[in-house]
Amino acid sequence: MLLEDFLVKIGEKIPLQLACEWDNVGLLVEPMEKFQIKRIMLTNDLTEKVMDESIVKNVDLIIAYHPPIFRPFKSICQSNWKERIIAKCLVNKIAVYSPHTALDAIHGGINDWLLGPFKCSNIRPVEMSTQKPKFQYQIHLNDGEKQESFIFDQLKAMNIPAQINKSHGLIYCNGDILPIILDKINKQGTILSSITSCQKWPILREGMGRIGKLSEPITINQIVSTLKTNLGLDRIRLALADNHADDTMIHSIGVCAGSGSSILRQIRPSIDFFITGEMSHHEVLDAIHSGTSIALCEHSNTERGYIRNVLYDYFVENFSSLSISMSEVDRDPLQIV
Repeated sequence: MLLEDFLVKIGEKIPLQLACEWDNVGLLVEPMEKFQIKRIMLTNDLTEKVMDESIVKNVDLIIAYHPPIFRPFKSICQSNWKERIIAKCLVNKIAVYSPHTALDAIHGGINDWLLGPFKCSNIRPVEMSTQKPKFQYQIHLNDGEKQESFIFDQLKAMNIPAQINKSHGLIYCNGDILPIILDKINKQGTILSSITSCQKWPILREGMGRIGKLSEPITINQIVSTLKTNLGLDRIRLALADNHADDTMIHSIGVCAGSGSSILRQIRPSIDFFITGEMSHHEVLDAIHSGTSIALCEHSNTERGYIRNVLYDYFVENFSSLSISMSEVDRDPLQIV
């Protein structure tokens, strides 16, 4: 399968425009043009051990949830572990693709999976993704159907990249086309009602974090037990709110895979319990003093189960002509001992 064909197909499942603006997602390493792939390996983190594993497995493409290229490199040398990885990718002709926060945001993605074991209703993203408009400007005409239709027909004949909505007297265009359209409108003496910037609009089911109301209240002990089972963990870190105990009944849960402090700040104190991978000491103190108990499971432990199960199954089912494997050495670097 050509790498470029793979990118089109995976983009339908995980639209990269849903990723956070600060993120670095998509194809990060492309060994050559018209690159053929036969073997794909999935991993949460592309460490040196995972890199060596991919070489042994003769992998053509690594799907690394966390982008191994995040901050710009000034060089690719042997003195830095991330640079060594990229060098090995190029030498061994291995492509690298990262979905990262786009996979967090999609409906049915990591955050939905993290909240999934808890029977919740009214589930919504904490921070909704937004979709960029196709055009930058909306021009509203107000000069009667006949005159407007004349302008619309002229613009259509000019074959310029604009979208016309005759029934509402609207023209949509980008900044480079705007002067041309305004010139045509002015020359015809058409009455112009307004010019406005097109705004981003929210995508209701997709975005960062999730919040839900439990269909039936459950205790903190029950939440912890369910969470450990879902993540395959023997231990997690728990911080009880000042007004909570192990048997306190919880009515609402929020989640954010990875690092969730910025998400929690948007919903505290309206949430009873919050699940994430990591938070700082002082952020935890702020939460428990605001009435929210916290479960910290370590950063990648809140993500890896989805990669190993849900995403792996998707690849097996939808890329049947390719060999799909999971990294056997990928794991969270922190252990509770």
